[in-house]
Amino acid sequence: MKSLFFTFLLLIVSINLIAVPNSINFQGALKDLDGIPVNDTQFMEFRIYDDGNNLVWSEQHLAVEIEDGIFSEELGISNQFPPSLFETEGLFITFLYGGEEMTPKQKLHSVPYALKAENTNKIQDVPLSWLVQQDTGGNATLTGTMTASDFVGDGSGLTNLGSFDDLYVNTAGPDTISASPSSDEGVLNINHQGTQGYGIEINSDSYLDAGISMSNLSGDGVYLSNLSGYAYRAISGYSHFRSHSSQNYGLEVYSSGSHGITMSGIGGDGVNIGSSAGDGVYANTTDISNEWGFNTPDKINGSNITTRSQSTHVRNTGSEALETGDIVCIAGGYEDNVLGEGDFVSLVNVEKANSRNSGAVLGVVEYKVAIREEADERNEGKTLKSFRHADGRISSGDYLSVIVFGPADVKADGRSNIKSGEKLTVSDNSGKTRSINESDNWTIGILGKSLEDSNGKDTVKVFVNCK
Repeated sequence: MKSLFFTFLLLIVSINLIAVPNSINFQGALKDLDGIPVNDTQFMEFRIYDDGNNLVWSEQHLAVEIEDGIFSEELGISNQFPPSLFETEGLFITFLYGGEEMTPKQKLHSVPYALKAENTNKIQDVPLSWLVQQDTGGNATLTGTMTASDFVGDGSGLTNLGSFDDLYVNTAGPDTISASPSSDEGVLNINHQGTQGYGIEINSDSYLDAGISMSNLSGDGVYLSNLSGYAYRAISGYSHFRSHSSQNYGLEVYSSGSHGITMSGIGGDGVNIGSSAGDGVYANTTDISNEWGFNTPDKINGSNITTRSQSTHVRNTGSEALETGDIVCIAGGYEDNVLGEGDFVSLVNVEKANSRNSGAVLGVVEYKVAIREEADERNEGKTLKSFRHADGRISSGDYLSVIVFGPADVKADGRSNIKSGEKLTVSDNSGKTRSINESDNWTIGILGKSLEDSNGKDTVKVFVNCK
Protein backbone atom coordinates (compact mmCIF):
# COMPACT_ATOMS: atom_id res chain seq x y z
CA MET A 1 0.00 0.00 0.00
CA LYS A 2 1.12 3.50 -0.79
CA SER A 3 2.40 5.28 2.29
CA LEU A 4 0.11 7.93 3.75
CA PHE A 5 0.31 10.69 6.28
CA PHE A 6 -2.54 12.21 8.26
CA THR A 7 -3.65 15.10 10.44
CA PHE A 8 -6.65 15.13 12.77
CA LEU A 9 -8.98 17.27 14.85
CA LEU A 10 -10.86 16.20 18.01
CA LEU A 11 -14.14 17.81 19.00
CA ILE A 12 -16.46 17.37 22.00
CA VAL A 13 -19.97 17.21 20.66
CA SER A 14 -21.61 18.91 23.68
CA ILE A 15 -21.11 19.44 27.40
CA ASN A 16 -23.73 20.31 30.00
CA LEU A 17 -24.25 19.88 33.72
CA ILE A 18 -26.94 17.26 33.46
CA ALA A 19 -25.01 14.76 31.33
CA VAL A 20 -21.44 14.72 30.05
CA PRO A 21 -21.10 12.74 26.73
CA ASN A 22 -19.12 9.50 26.64
CA SER A 23 -17.95 10.03 23.07
CA ILE A 24 -15.69 12.37 21.13
CA ASN A 25 -15.80 13.37 17.48
CA PHE A 26 -12.61 12.46 15.59
CA GLN A 27 -11.88 14.26 12.33
CA GLY A 28 -8.85 13.44 10.18
CA ALA A 29 -7.26 14.17 6.82
CA LEU A 30 -5.47 11.52 4.68
CA LYS A 31 -3.08 12.28 1.81
CA ASP A 32 -0.57 10.16 -0.02
CA LEU A 33 3.11 11.04 -0.19
CA ASP A 34 2.43 13.07 -3.31
CA GLY A 35 -0.01 15.19 -1.35
CA ILE A 36 -3.08 13.91 -3.17
CA PRO A 37 -6.20 13.56 -0.93
CA VAL A 38 -7.51 10.01 -0.54
CA ASN A 39 -11.01 8.97 -1.63
CA ASP A 40 -11.97 5.57 -0.22
CA THR A 41 -14.18 3.50 2.09
CA GLN A 42 -12.14 1.40 4.47
CA PHE A 43 -12.05 -0.54 7.73
CA MET A 44 -10.35 1.48 10.50
CA GLU A 45 -9.34 0.69 14.07
CA PHE A 46 -8.81 3.72 16.29
CA ARG A 47 -6.27 3.32 19.09
CA ILE A 48 -5.20 5.38 22.15
CA TYR A 49 -1.79 4.79 23.78
CA ASP A 50 -0.32 6.15 27.00
CA ASP A 51 3.10 7.80 27.09
CA GLY A 52 4.65 4.38 27.73
CA ASN A 53 3.30 3.16 24.34
CA ASN A 54 0.78 0.89 26.09
CA LEU A 55 -2.52 0.42 24.28
CA VAL A 56 -5.23 1.71 26.70
CA TRP A 57 -8.25 1.83 24.39
CA SER A 58 -9.30 0.78 20.85
CA GLU A 59 -12.45 0.66 18.73
CA GLN A 60 -13.12 -0.85 15.26
CA HIS A 61 -15.13 0.96 12.57
CA LEU A 62 -15.99 -1.31 9.61
CA ALA A 63 -16.62 1.19 6.82
CA VAL A 64 -15.21 4.71 7.13
CA GLU A 65 -15.95 7.00 4.21
CA ILE A 66 -13.09 9.24 3.07
CA GLU A 67 -13.94 12.05 0.65
CA ASP A 68 -11.22 14.36 -0.69
CA GLY A 69 -9.01 13.01 2.10
CA ILE A 70 -11.42 14.02 4.93
CA PHE A 71 -13.22 11.62 7.26
CA SER A 72 -15.12 12.06 10.53
CA GLU A 73 -16.03 9.38 13.09
CA GLU A 74 -17.60 9.42 16.55
CA LEU A 75 -15.44 7.41 18.96
CA GLY A 76 -16.59 5.67 22.11
CA ILE A 77 -19.85 4.34 20.67
CA SER A 78 -19.23 0.60 20.56
CA ASN A 79 -16.46 0.62 23.15
CA GLN A 80 -17.02 3.29 25.83
CA PHE A 81 -14.07 5.14 27.29
CA PRO A 82 -13.09 3.99 30.80
CA PRO A 83 -14.08 6.67 33.42
CA SER A 84 -10.45 7.14 34.47
CA LEU A 85 -8.98 7.23 30.96
CA PHE A 86 -8.75 11.00 30.61
CA GLU A 87 -7.43 11.48 34.14
CA THR A 88 -4.12 10.28 32.69
CA GLU A 89 -1.82 12.83 31.13
CA GLY A 90 0.21 12.05 28.03
CA LEU A 91 -2.24 10.16 25.77
CA PHE A 92 -1.66 9.61 22.02
CA ILE A 93 -4.14 8.59 19.31
CA THR A 94 -3.74 6.91 15.91
CA PHE A 95 -5.61 4.39 13.71
CA LEU A 96 -5.16 1.40 11.43
CA TYR A 97 -5.89 2.02 7.74
CA GLY A 98 -5.60 -0.90 5.34
CA GLY A 99 -3.84 -2.92 8.05
CA GLU A 100 -1.18 -0.23 8.58
CA GLU A 101 -0.94 1.86 11.77
CA MET A 102 -0.54 5.53 10.94
CA THR A 103 2.50 7.31 12.29
CA PRO A 104 3.41 9.39 14.06
CA LYS A 105 0.85 9.07 16.84
CA GLN A 106 -0.90 12.38 17.60
CA LYS A 107 -0.99 13.71 21.16
CA LEU A 108 -4.40 14.32 22.71
CA HIS A 109 -4.73 17.86 23.99
CA SER A 110 -7.04 19.51 26.53
CA VAL A 111 -10.44 19.20 24.84
CA PRO A 112 -11.03 15.44 25.42
CA TYR A 113 -10.14 15.86 29.07
CA ALA A 114 -13.51 17.55 29.55
CA LEU A 115 -14.78 14.01 30.00
CA LYS A 116 -13.24 14.14 33.47
CA ALA A 117 -16.25 16.31 34.37
CA GLU A 118 -18.33 13.13 34.42
CA ASN A 119 -16.46 12.00 37.54
CA THR A 120 -16.34 15.50 39.01
CA ASN A 121 -20.12 15.64 38.78
CA LYS A 122 -20.54 12.56 40.97
CA ILE A 123 -20.80 12.24 44.74
CA GLN A 124 -19.93 8.73 45.86
CA ASP A 125 -20.75 7.48 42.31
CA VAL A 126 -24.13 9.27 42.35
CA PRO A 127 -24.50 11.80 39.47
CA LEU A 128 -25.27 15.37 40.51
CA SER A 129 -28.11 15.28 37.97
CA TRP A 130 -29.97 13.17 40.53
CA LEU A 131 -29.60 15.96 43.11
CA VAL A 132 -29.43 19.25 41.22
CA GLN A 133 -31.69 20.78 38.57
CA GLN A 134 -30.12 23.69 36.70
CA ASP A 135 -32.02 26.20 34.58
CA THR A 136 -30.71 28.15 31.60
CA GLY A 137 -29.76 31.05 33.86
CA GLY A 138 -27.34 28.89 35.84
CA ASN A 139 -29.55 28.62 38.95
CA ALA A 140 -29.38 25.22 40.61
CA THR A 141 -32.05 23.64 42.82
CA LEU A 142 -31.05 20.91 45.27
CA THR A 143 -33.58 18.09 45.46
CA GLY A 144 -31.64 15.82 47.80
CA THR A 145 -29.18 16.24 50.65
CA MET A 146 -25.64 17.52 50.19
CA THR A 147 -23.13 17.36 53.06
CA ALA A 148 -19.82 19.25 53.07
CA SER A 149 -17.17 19.83 55.72
CA ASP A 150 -16.54 23.45 54.68
CA PHE A 151 -18.25 26.32 52.94
CA VAL A 152 -15.92 28.55 50.92
CA GLY A 153 -17.10 31.68 49.16
CA ASP A 154 -19.17 34.82 49.60
CA GLY A 155 -22.18 33.97 51.75
CA SER A 156 -23.73 37.45 51.73
CA GLY A 157 -26.42 36.35 49.27
CA LEU A 158 -27.51 33.25 51.17
CA THR A 159 -31.12 33.35 52.37
CA ASN A 160 -33.55 31.21 54.37
CA LEU A 161 -30.77 29.78 56.49
CA GLY A 162 -32.93 29.44 59.61
CA SER A 163 -31.09 29.44 62.94
CA PHE A 164 -27.49 28.57 63.76
CA ASP A 165 -26.44 26.13 66.45
CA ASP A 166 -23.09 27.91 66.81
CA LEU A 167 -21.83 31.40 66.05
CA TYR A 168 -18.10 31.37 65.40
CA VAL A 169 -16.06 34.57 65.45
CA ASN A 170 -13.22 34.78 62.96
CA THR A 171 -9.98 34.99 64.95
CA ALA A 172 -8.52 37.24 62.28
CA GLY A 173 -11.47 39.63 62.89
CA PRO A 174 -12.87 42.04 63.51
CA ASP A 175 -16.27 40.50 62.83
CA THR A 176 -19.47 42.48 63.14
CA ILE A 177 -23.15 41.72 63.50
CA SER A 178 -25.22 44.34 61.70
CA ALA A 179 -29.00 44.51 61.70
CA SER A 180 -31.88 46.96 61.43
CA PRO A 181 -34.50 45.47 63.76
CA SER A 182 -38.08 46.49 63.08
CA SER A 183 -39.14 45.90 66.69
CA ASP A 184 -37.68 46.18 70.19
CA GLU A 185 -36.27 42.65 70.03
CA GLY A 186 -32.75 44.05 69.53
CA VAL A 187 -29.93 43.45 67.09
CA LEU A 188 -28.97 40.12 68.70
CA ASN A 189 -31.78 38.16 70.35
CA ILE A 190 -30.86 34.87 72.02
CA ASN A 191 -33.88 32.75 72.89
CA HIS A 192 -32.39 29.80 74.76
CA GLN A 193 -34.77 26.82 74.84
CA GLY A 194 -32.53 24.43 76.77
CA THR A 195 -32.53 23.71 80.49
CA GLN A 196 -29.02 25.07 81.04
CA GLY A 197 -26.12 26.73 79.28
CA TYR A 198 -24.97 30.24 78.45
CA GLY A 199 -26.62 33.04 76.51
CA ILE A 200 -23.20 34.42 75.56
CA GLU A 201 -19.91 32.81 76.53
CA ILE A 202 -16.54 34.42 75.83
CA ASN A 203 -13.42 32.33 76.39
CA SER A 204 -9.91 33.54 75.65
CA ASP A 205 -6.46 32.05 76.16
CA SER A 206 -4.99 35.57 76.10
CA TYR A 207 -5.98 38.86 77.69
CA LEU A 208 -8.88 40.77 76.19
CA ASP A 209 -9.41 44.51 76.66
CA ALA A 210 -13.11 43.83 77.11
CA GLY A 211 -15.33 40.77 76.89
CA ILE A 212 -18.35 42.95 76.14
CA SER A 213 -18.04 46.69 75.46
CA MET A 214 -21.01 49.06 75.38
CA SER A 215 -21.08 52.81 74.76
CA ASN A 216 -23.56 55.58 73.93
CA LEU A 217 -26.65 53.57 74.87
CA SER A 218 -30.00 55.29 75.29
CA GLY A 219 -31.47 52.40 77.26
CA ASP A 220 -30.28 49.52 79.42
CA GLY A 221 -26.69 48.38 78.91
CA VAL A 222 -27.52 44.76 79.84
CA TYR A 223 -31.04 43.44 80.36
CA LEU A 224 -31.34 39.87 81.63
CA SER A 225 -34.36 38.02 82.96
CA ASN A 226 -35.40 34.55 84.11
CA LEU A 227 -31.87 33.28 84.62
CA SER A 228 -31.24 30.27 86.82
CA GLY A 229 -27.47 30.86 86.90
CA TYR A 230 -25.21 33.83 86.34
CA ALA A 231 -26.48 37.23 85.24
CA TYR A 232 -22.96 38.12 84.07
CA ARG A 233 -19.82 36.00 84.32
CA ALA A 234 -16.37 37.03 83.13
CA ILE A 235 -14.80 33.61 83.78
CA SER A 236 -16.39 31.63 86.59
CA GLY A 237 -18.09 32.10 89.92
CA TYR A 238 -20.94 31.13 92.14
CA SER A 239 -23.04 34.22 92.80
CA HIS A 240 -25.79 35.73 90.66
CA PHE A 241 -23.55 38.52 89.38
CA ARG A 242 -19.81 38.02 89.48
CA SER A 243 -16.57 39.08 87.81
CA HIS A 244 -13.46 37.05 88.58
CA SER A 245 -9.76 37.60 87.79
CA SER A 246 -10.37 40.37 85.27
CA GLN A 247 -7.21 42.19 84.17
CA ASN A 248 -9.08 45.47 83.73
CA TYR A 249 -12.76 45.99 84.61
CA GLY A 250 -15.06 43.16 85.61
CA LEU A 251 -17.89 45.14 84.05
CA GLU A 252 -17.68 48.65 82.59
CA VAL A 253 -20.71 50.62 81.47
CA TYR A 254 -19.89 53.96 79.87
CA SER A 255 -22.25 56.79 78.91
CA SER A 256 -25.52 54.95 79.48
CA GLY A 257 -28.62 57.06 78.86
CA SER A 258 -30.66 55.13 81.39
CA HIS A 259 -29.62 52.43 83.86
CA GLY A 260 -26.07 51.09 83.64
CA ILE A 261 -27.07 47.90 85.47
CA THR A 262 -30.57 46.96 86.58
CA MET A 263 -31.27 43.92 88.75
CA SER A 264 -34.53 42.90 90.40
CA GLY A 265 -35.94 39.82 92.05
CA ILE A 266 -32.51 38.33 92.77
CA GLY A 267 -32.47 35.40 95.16
CA GLY A 268 -28.81 35.81 96.16
CA ASP A 269 -26.26 38.59 95.95
CA GLY A 270 -27.01 41.39 93.52
CA VAL A 271 -23.28 42.04 93.11
CA ASN A 272 -20.57 39.93 94.70
CA ILE A 273 -16.97 41.13 94.40
CA GLY A 274 -14.11 39.22 95.94
CA SER A 275 -10.39 40.11 96.14
CA SER A 276 -10.61 43.23 94.00
CA ALA A 277 -7.21 44.85 93.46
CA GLY A 278 -8.86 48.23 92.80
CA ASP A 279 -12.34 49.63 93.31
CA GLY A 280 -15.00 47.01 93.81
CA VAL A 281 -17.59 49.37 92.38
CA TYR A 282 -16.63 52.79 90.99
CA ALA A 283 -19.12 55.29 89.61
CA ASN A 284 -17.83 58.64 88.37
CA THR A 285 -20.88 60.80 89.12
CA THR A 286 -19.12 64.08 89.95
CA ASP A 287 -21.95 65.98 88.28
CA ILE A 288 -24.88 65.92 90.70
CA SER A 289 -27.32 65.76 87.80
CA ASN A 290 -26.00 62.24 87.11
CA GLU A 291 -27.61 61.23 90.41
CA TRP A 292 -26.58 58.14 92.27
CA GLY A 293 -23.38 56.17 91.90
CA PHE A 294 -25.08 53.62 94.13
CA ASN A 295 -28.71 53.73 95.24
CA THR A 296 -30.44 51.24 97.52
CA PRO A 297 -33.38 51.45 99.95
CA ASP A 298 -31.64 48.84 102.12
CA LYS A 299 -28.79 49.20 104.57
CA ILE A 300 -25.16 49.05 103.47
CA ASN A 301 -22.81 46.76 105.36
CA GLY A 302 -19.06 47.30 105.25
CA SER A 303 -16.06 46.98 107.55
CA ASN A 304 -14.87 50.44 106.52
CA ILE A 305 -16.66 53.21 104.64
CA THR A 306 -14.78 56.11 103.08
CA THR A 307 -16.92 58.90 101.67
CA ARG A 308 -16.72 62.59 100.81
CA SER A 309 -20.01 63.30 102.51
CA GLN A 310 -23.23 61.61 103.57
CA SER A 311 -26.65 62.97 102.70
CA THR A 312 -30.29 62.08 103.20
CA HIS A 313 -33.61 63.09 101.69
CA VAL A 314 -35.92 65.29 103.73
CA ARG A 315 -38.97 67.53 103.20
CA ASN A 316 -39.22 71.25 103.78
CA THR A 317 -42.25 71.85 106.00
CA GLY A 318 -41.17 75.32 107.14
CA SER A 319 -42.64 78.58 105.91
CA GLU A 320 -39.39 79.79 104.32
CA ALA A 321 -37.91 78.62 101.03
CA LEU A 322 -34.49 76.96 101.13
CA GLU A 323 -31.37 77.23 98.97
CA THR A 324 -28.12 75.31 98.65
CA GLY A 325 -25.88 76.12 101.65
CA ASP A 326 -28.71 76.90 104.09
CA ILE A 327 -28.64 75.22 107.51
CA VAL A 328 -31.78 73.19 108.34
CA CYS A 329 -33.16 71.88 111.60
CA ILE A 330 -35.54 69.06 112.43
CA ALA A 331 -39.10 70.40 112.36
CA GLY A 332 -40.72 67.34 113.91
CA GLY A 333 -42.40 64.33 112.38
CA TYR A 334 -41.57 62.31 109.26
CA GLU A 335 -43.20 60.89 106.16
CA ASP A 336 -43.36 57.18 105.18
CA ASN A 337 -43.74 55.43 101.81
CA VAL A 338 -42.96 58.54 99.78
CA LEU A 339 -41.88 56.44 96.78
CA GLY A 340 -44.71 53.98 97.13
CA GLU A 341 -45.19 50.54 98.61
CA GLY A 342 -41.94 48.88 99.59
CA ASP A 343 -40.14 52.16 100.35
CA PHE A 344 -38.88 51.62 103.91
CA VAL A 345 -37.05 54.96 104.27
CA SER A 346 -38.78 57.63 106.40
CA LEU A 347 -38.28 61.25 105.33
CA VAL A 348 -37.71 63.73 108.16
CA ASN A 349 -39.46 67.11 108.10
CA VAL A 350 -37.11 70.12 108.29
CA GLU A 351 -37.18 73.91 108.31
CA LYS A 352 -34.62 76.70 107.94
CA ALA A 353 -32.45 76.96 111.07
CA ASN A 354 -32.28 80.02 113.32
CA SER A 355 -30.98 80.82 116.80
CA ARG A 356 -34.22 79.63 118.39
CA ASN A 357 -34.23 76.09 116.95
CA SER A 358 -30.45 75.58 116.62
CA GLY A 359 -30.50 72.71 119.09
CA ALA A 360 -32.19 70.60 116.37
CA VAL A 361 -29.56 71.23 113.67
CA LEU A 362 -29.61 68.40 111.12
CA GLY A 363 -27.31 69.51 108.30
CA VAL A 364 -26.81 71.69 105.21
CA VAL A 365 -28.96 71.90 102.07
CA GLU A 366 -27.26 70.12 99.13
CA TYR A 367 -29.83 70.52 96.33
CA LYS A 368 -33.50 70.18 95.47
CA VAL A 369 -34.91 66.80 94.48
CA ALA A 370 -38.16 65.79 92.82
CA ILE A 371 -39.96 62.48 92.42
CA ARG A 372 -39.73 61.08 88.91
CA GLU A 373 -42.03 58.36 87.66
CA GLU A 374 -41.15 56.05 84.78
CA ALA A 375 -42.70 52.89 83.36
CA ASP A 376 -41.53 49.64 84.93
CA GLU A 377 -40.26 47.67 81.94
CA ARG A 378 -40.48 44.43 83.91
CA ASN A 379 -44.03 44.94 85.25
CA GLU A 380 -46.45 46.16 82.62
CA GLY A 381 -48.86 48.82 83.83
CA LYS A 382 -46.75 49.74 86.89
CA THR A 383 -44.43 52.68 87.46
CA LEU A 384 -41.17 53.14 89.32
CA LYS A 385 -40.58 56.22 91.51
CA SER A 386 -37.22 57.69 92.40
CA PHE A 387 -35.72 60.95 93.69
CA ARG A 388 -33.84 62.92 91.03
CA HIS A 389 -31.93 66.19 91.07
CA ALA A 390 -34.05 69.28 90.34
CA ASP A 391 -33.27 72.96 89.84
CA GLY A 392 -34.62 75.99 91.67
CA ARG A 393 -35.44 77.12 95.19
CA ILE A 394 -36.95 74.66 97.60
CA SER A 395 -40.39 75.88 98.61
CA SER A 396 -42.50 74.60 101.48
CA GLY A 397 -43.59 71.03 100.72
CA ASP A 398 -40.66 70.33 98.36
CA TYR A 399 -38.13 67.56 98.84
CA LEU A 400 -34.39 68.10 99.15
CA SER A 401 -31.07 66.42 99.84
CA VAL A 402 -29.26 67.42 103.06
CA ILE A 403 -25.59 66.78 103.86
CA VAL A 404 -25.62 65.33 107.38
CA PHE A 405 -21.93 64.40 107.63
CA GLY A 406 -18.81 65.53 105.82
CA PRO A 407 -17.57 68.63 103.97
CA ALA A 408 -20.12 71.20 102.76
CA ASP A 409 -20.22 74.80 101.61
CA VAL A 410 -22.32 76.69 104.19
CA LYS A 411 -23.72 80.22 104.06
CA ALA A 412 -21.79 82.35 106.56
CA ASP A 413 -22.83 85.32 108.65
CA GLY A 414 -20.50 88.07 107.45
CA ARG A 415 -20.49 89.65 110.90
CA SER A 416 -18.66 86.61 112.34
CA ASN A 417 -14.93 86.30 111.63
CA ILE A 418 -14.77 82.51 111.47
CA LYS A 419 -11.40 80.83 112.00
CA SER A 420 -10.30 77.39 110.79
CA GLY A 421 -11.03 74.67 113.37
CA GLU A 422 -13.65 76.66 115.28
CA LYS A 423 -16.94 75.07 116.30
CA LEU A 424 -19.89 76.61 114.49
CA THR A 425 -23.54 77.14 115.30
CA VAL A 426 -26.56 78.90 113.76
CA SER A 427 -26.60 82.71 113.66
CA ASP A 428 -29.52 85.05 114.26
CA ASN A 429 -29.41 85.63 110.50
CA SER A 430 -31.65 82.67 109.49
CA GLY A 431 -30.00 79.67 107.79
CA LYS A 432 -26.40 80.95 108.20
CA THR A 433 -23.54 79.94 110.48
CA ARG A 434 -21.28 81.74 112.92
CA SER A 435 -18.59 80.89 115.45
CA ILE A 436 -19.60 79.80 118.95
CA ASN A 437 -18.66 82.48 121.54
CA GLU A 438 -18.32 82.58 125.35
CA SER A 439 -21.80 83.96 125.85
CA ASP A 440 -23.48 80.91 124.26
CA ASN A 441 -24.97 78.40 126.70
CA TRP A 442 -24.48 74.64 126.66
CA THR A 443 -27.82 73.99 124.89
CA ILE A 444 -26.80 75.74 121.70
CA GLY A 445 -26.75 73.59 118.57
CA ILE A 446 -23.43 72.65 116.99
CA LEU A 447 -23.22 72.49 113.19
CA GLY A 448 -19.63 71.28 112.97
CA LYS A 449 -16.12 72.70 112.58
CA SER A 450 -14.84 75.23 110.09
CA LEU A 451 -12.32 74.00 107.54
CA GLU A 452 -11.08 77.51 106.67
CA ASP A 453 -11.05 81.16 107.68
CA SER A 454 -14.11 82.97 106.44
CA ASN A 455 -12.34 86.33 105.85
CA GLY A 456 -15.72 87.99 105.33
CA LYS A 457 -16.86 85.57 102.57
CA ASP A 458 -20.52 84.68 102.02
CA THR A 459 -19.79 80.94 102.34
CA VAL A 460 -17.33 78.89 104.34
CA LYS A 461 -16.27 75.26 104.09
CA VAL A 462 -17.48 73.29 107.10
CA PHE A 463 -17.11 69.70 108.19
CA VAL A 464 -20.73 69.05 109.17
CA ASN A 465 -21.41 67.25 112.47
CA CYS A 466 -17.73 67.01 113.42
CA LYS A 467 -18.08 67.45 117.18
